Amino acid sequence: MKLYAHHAGKVLPITLPDGQTISNLCQRLSDILSYQSVKVSKFPGGKEIQSEISISTFFDNMDDVWIIKTEEVKKETVLHLPAPQALQYTSLTKYSFYEYDSNWVRVEVPFEGIGKHDKGKISCKFDENSFVLSIHDYKGKNYQFSVLRLQCKINPEPCRYSVLSEKIRISLKKVKETDNWFSLFKTKTVGGDD
Repeated sequence: MKLYAHHAGKVLPITLPDGQTISNLCQRLSDILSYQSVKVSKFPGGKEIQSEISISTFFDNMDDVWIIKTEEVKKETVLHLPAPQALQYTSLTKYSFYEYDSNWVRVEVPFEGIGKHDKGKISCKFDENSFVLSIHDYKGKNYQFSVLRLQCKINPEPCRYSVLSEKIRISLKKVKETDNWFSLFKTKTVGGDD
């Protein structure tokens, strides 16, 4: 079956074998247009056609199909580095931390000359109980500062880091304003929870 797909002022001819579903049509259009997903209608601005329905239920050969909704492919920033298992890291052990205000904890990791290093080779990954700062290819070596169990939970989404001339500052967003960060690393306390 041949259809003419309308999208962004363009018409795309598309041919599909008989017996295909709307899902097959949407997948084919997603591939052609490089979208994560595509939704279609029989009319411009019309109602979305459900994916499990047969194409021939709605369309005849040489009919028009309208793309009414698309979702972009989400691309992650990827460092072009050797395979992770091949990397060797030197642990950074010097740091300071303080509660910046009732919502934030700041961690400062001193690192001489880091401000001149390629920012694309510095990353920090946050999780609700941990974070890992990685510095790649600084004078031929890789460095890492990691806290695998934080004293209290953080909200990873707003957490961030900044590269200054002689240190890296990491800002951790507290989950609870009332959390007491007497230590950066999780420590047991008398009567405290595990």
